[in-house]
Amino acid sequence: MGYKNREVEVKMLAVGVKGLQTMVDRIDPLFKNASDIIIGNAADLYWSTPKNSPADFVRLRRVSNASDEGQITAKATDKGSTVDRVEIDLPVPYKQAKALMLAAHGDPMAEVVKKYHVYLLENDDTTVSVYQVRNDDRVFVEVEARTKKRVAEIIRVILAGSNTDYEWIQSSVYNMFVEKKAMKSVAFQKFLESV
Repeated sequence: MGYKNREVEVKMLAVGVKGLQTMVDRIDPLFKNASDIIIGNAADLYWSTPKNSPADFVRLRRVSNASDEGQITAKATDKGSTVDRVEIDLPVPYKQAKALMLAAHGDPMAEVVKKYHVYLLENDDTTVSVYQVRNDDRVFVEVEARTKKRVAEIIRVILAGSNTDYEWIQSSVYNMFVEKKAMKSVAFQKFLESV
């Protein structure tokens, strides 16, 4: 979730890891003291935005399968990368929001289904998410916090403790799984040295 309508996060690919549980087993010991761990599945619906809109896309997520809780999100890459971008989240009744989006914008561009484990750290805005998208063998780890400095601190814990190689992914879920663009990655040192 965005903090003050911004998202500060870094996405990492766990190199060579093919199973979600394998990665969870490596991350779990590092964050035993998490305030909460959320385990679940998400089926996110994505719509493109008009060309004159600053947003990259709109996503509708069902927050809970046990209720009608949903969340609609607009994201915009306004600073040239996915590290620090606009994220506007709005809690909504899922069924009504889906009906509205279908009526206003037609069928979604795609549905992206993923399994996840989310470690909540000192607040709801500071998380480590481990997830895998259905029908894709890659496993991703996302670190999100209120500041780049805090993101870097958490990444250093992961790099030092999980016995895994990572690539820093410059592409969003939307880029890779909705637009079907090739995944872009760069060396981690660029981010860690910039903080």
